[in-house]
Amino acid sequence: MRLSYGEAGQEPQPYLTSPTFSGTNLVGGIAQGTGFTPTQSGLGGLFTSFTKPASSLKPERTKELEGGFDVGFWGEKADFSATWYRSKTNDVILVLPVAPSTGYSSEAKNGGVFSN
Repeated sequence: MRLSYGEAGQEPQPYLTSPTFSGTNLVGGIAQGTGFTPTQSGLGGLFTSFTKPASSLKPERTKELEGGFDVGFWGEKADFSATWYRSKTNDVILVLPVAPSTGYSSEAKNGGVFSN
């Protein structure tokens, strides 16, 4: 017989929880002259990220439980095994769209549960 239990966490991506600034950004993933650059009169500038900083983002937590048994017959020449498994992830981090009037295009939130 066997039984196992485990927990694991996944931290949010870097800079999802704090405002960041950049000097260039690609628009639509195209790099030939269609990027967003805040340069004016030859002077460089910065702009904020298109993703709104998440103020209360928690890490994802996954809990797993597995149990089973193995039975051997005729001197281990034949065997039978059965396994039961369950995994549940809470606080899944999703990047969701927000209204353009906020000044951002998306925001990361804890918004899901996955079960297996």
